[in-house]
Amino acid sequence: MKIAYFFTWNDNLESGVMKKVNDQVAFWGKEGHHVKIFIFTNRDSPFQQHFHNLANTSNISWNCFDYNGFIERNRQYANLQKEVESFRPDVVYLRKCKFSFGAYRILKRFPSVMELNGKPKPFKFLPGHIYDRFTFGFLLKEVKGFITVAEEIAQSPVYSAHKKPVKVIGNSIDQNRYSVLTPSIGKKELTLVYIGSPRQHWQGVDKILALSRKRPSWSFHIIGSRSEDFGLDMDTLTNVFFYGKLNKEDYLKIFKESDIAFGSLARHRRGMNETSTLKMREYLTCGLPVITGHKDPDFTGDEPYILELPNYENNVLDYIEEIETFAKKWKGKRVGRNLVDHLDVRFKEKERLDFFSKFADT
Repeated sequence: MKIAYFFTWNDNLESGVMKKVNDQVAFWGKEGHHVKIFIFTNRDSPFQQHFHNLANTSNISWNCFDYNGFIERNRQYANLQKEVESFRPDVVYLRKCKFSFGAYRILKRFPSVMELNGKPKPFKFLPGHIYDRFTFGFLLKEVKGFITVAEEIAQSPVYSAHKKPVKVIGNSIDQNRYSVLTPSIGKKELTLVYIGSPRQHWQGVDKILALSRKRPSWSFHIIGSRSEDFGLDMDTLTNVFFYGKLNKEDYLKIFKESDIAFGSLARHRRGMNETSTLKMREYLTCGLPVITGHKDPDFTGDEPYILELPNYENNVLDYIEEIETFAKKWKGKRVGRNLVDHLDVRFKEKERLDFFSKFADT
């Protein structure tokens, strides 16, 4: 198949989303499909500055459309329309985006599948929300199907009202890029790690900090955020270590020294009970047991290497004893790759391609 894949992204190439996209399109290319990726980004964004580091192959082509402001963004979508029409894809794949006439015309002309990664945000009387309220439905009407990372997202009325074919596929990861880390040994007390983007309240980093106050002998390593993001006096939190953003080589060193990893702990703040996070797949692929606060479509909730907390505001401190029991049970151990190999791209992306083919054939 010829696949056109477009979305908006501003963060750096080391972000979870870009690692996911890289893994996806690399697998599609190995399977013999021809892929053109079109990424919209703000001018001078971290992504725009490092875009040149993305390498084209015989089957994969990366394309960047930078813009500054609403009007220029729409002009770039008109340019995207020309590029896609020239490519003549069998299917168009896109992450949820804002309406533009260029995107609308693409979806009207070519079979398309939209990826949904979250439930719609609550409506507010803000310009962007008002714009989406009156225009986003035109895009939803034209797409032929949805791929979601959780069943709960597919059931959102905004999406289910369109009665499109839906495929739930939890996020994938190329496990060949990772080794199962050797267990951390020789340390008496527990070491716990979290990785994620800063200033996302639904991740629940504040809950980890509250736990750190209750267990001062444990070490907590926070990757992706800084202490100033929380207005903390670090003199009172001597067992918490912030690193900001790190590259893969550096954060894997911290993973290796850790016993347990934290997933997303506060999805209730976004009205969600289920999702498929990229960090959880990376932790498990490295062999780290996980404490999380939501359901995941790729797990039953009964796995011994996952502690799934109830999804409410005080879940961490209310379950502190369960957390301690779980952490001590897994200290010095790793999750075997055979237990989580169903997360690999060779299974997940095959499902995605099979779903694409249903529309490409039309």
